[in-house]
Amino acid sequence: MRELEEKVEFMERQLYFTKIEIRNVPQNLGESNEDLCAIVEKTAAVIGHNLNLSEIKDVYRVKNKDKSSTINVDFISSLTKNSIAKKARKFNNNNKQNKLNTTHLNVSGPSKPIYLSEKLTPKAQRLYF
Repeated sequence: MRELEEKVEFMERQLYFTKIEIRNVPQNLGESNEDLCAIVEKTAAVIGHNLNLSEIKDVYRVKNKDKSSTINVDFISSLTKNSIAKKARKFNNNNKQNKLNTTHLNVSGPSKPIYLSEKLTPKAQRLYF
């Protein structure tokens, strides 16, 4: 049984190898995939990454318990994912007083922090959170 669980975990890790999550971005009514791509592109520009839309394999929202759902982004390559994750960490470290937030994306309303991280398997999420 344990061996089977380890195989499933390995397969899930491979599946998530090119994915990131962007959390806490407010959702707009009637939001399309093009709108989500624009959010991802703007986020990448803010952190200093020149992203081509052709580098995005898929982008979609996943419903959460709270009102803002998570944006999942699947990139064509893990190099793109790693570069964006690294630049997001660097951006937040260099801007401790003004970390990545909704005002950077020109979202109306009060400023809310935006969290960008690598997509974790359910098992890894239980370990870290």
